[in-house]
Order: sequence, then C-alpha cells, then structure tokens
Amino acid sequence: MCIETPEGLEALRRVGAIVRQMLEAMKQAVAPGISTKELDEIGAKIALEQGAQSGPMLVYKFPGFNCISLNEEAVHGIPLASRKVRSGDIVKLDVTIELGGFMADAAESVVCADGSEESHPLIASAKQAFQEAMEVATAGKMVRDIGRKVNTAVRRHGYSVIRELTGHGIGRSIHEPPTVANYSDPMERSPSNRSSPWAKVEASQKTMAGRFARRTARSLPIMNTRWSLLAASRSC
Repeated sequence: MCIETPEGLEALRRVGAIVRQMLEAMKQAVAPGISTKELDEIGAKIALEQGAQSGPMLVYKFPGFNCISLNEEAVHGIPLASRKVRSGDIVKLDVTIELGGFMADAAESVVCADGSEESHPLIASAKQAFQEAMEVATAGKMVRDIGRKVNTAVRRHGYSVIRELTGHGIGRSIHEPPTVANYSDPMERSPSNRSSPWAKVEASQKTMAGRFARRTARSLPIMNTRWSLLAASRSC
C-alpha cells in the first residue's frame, strides 16, 4: 500500500464515497429486464459527473465502465446491452474508479426481484463474512487473520471460498500489496498495520461480496473467457 498519510487516507475516502453512490444507484436499478449495459451506464454517469473515471478502463482497457457479473460469472463480467437481468439472478456489481490520482473499489451482490432460496443465504453468508473480517482488519493483526475469518464464516453456512480470487491493497493503482486471501495463508506474514486499515477493508469487500460456491471442492476450477471468470461447476 502506498497510502500512509492522513491526507492520502482522506483522498481515498472521497473516492470511496463516490463508489458507494454508484453502487447504491446501480443496486436500486436492478430489476427484471434491465440490461447489464444500462446498469453500467447508471454507475458511469455518477462517476463522470464528479470527474472520476473508470479504473478498469484506464488501467486494463476493459470494455465497460464497471464489471457486472451474473450468476456463475464470478468476476469481471462485461456489461452488454444484449444481456438482460432476469428474476432470481445474482447480480454482482464491481466498481473501481480513479479521481485525482487515487483509486477506490468495492463490490456488492444482489438478487434480482424474488430470488431463489439458494441465492439469498449465499449473499447473506458473504456479507456476514465481510463484517466478521472487518473486526480483525486492524493494526496489530496479520493479513492472514482476515482470510481466516472469511473462510470460517462461509464454511459455517456450508459454503467455501474461491481460493483463486483474493482481495488486495488499493491506493494509487488498482492492485497493490498486500494480497488478502479469503483463507488463512500460512505463507502470508504481512501485518495489517502495513497500510491504511480503511483501504484494506475496502479492498477486502470486493472479494467477499458474493464470490462463493455451494459445497465445492477445496479449490474451485476457473474458466477464463478473456475477461469474465466463470465457476466451472456453474454452482454460483
């Protein structure tokens, strides 16, 4: 993490506040029939009005302002006008923006309209894991303590984490050290006070919001379709 001053932390908070505005507007708009492209445009409008730009577009030339994934898409779904949200879909909204040289990101999953019984506990488990992990994302704790909390929380409900996907630091660029695994990595010895606690929690949320599969094997296979990462078992 490159953010180590109160001024830098305040700049991250400002960018993070825009991310939250974008997520809330996109969540409110999720309904049967809306396209993922339309959801993307809702978030983009809020960011652009405040002078922010898309992090994925800026850094990776991603073909969308935000990443929007449905159901078995674990991450990095491309917003498309042809892809309509249906009742019961799990919609993963993943936002990263840049403003004034600082970046912030967050992701959240919602169920469209009347979701299936399987969908709701999945998201509830992810949110609870995030809340429990925040309690140990403090100075003096180890980064692996965050992953231990996440893994314990989701396994308690019969789920498992996708080990190939992790959290990360963020500040001046999208991906900064440390890597925050969603399980206790015995090789990870980074202390939580290595960088800004707020920024690390923000990065952790990105991984915890809905990226779990029902009773999978220890490591879930991932299929890469250039941008989107799909759960090979299609169990998300």
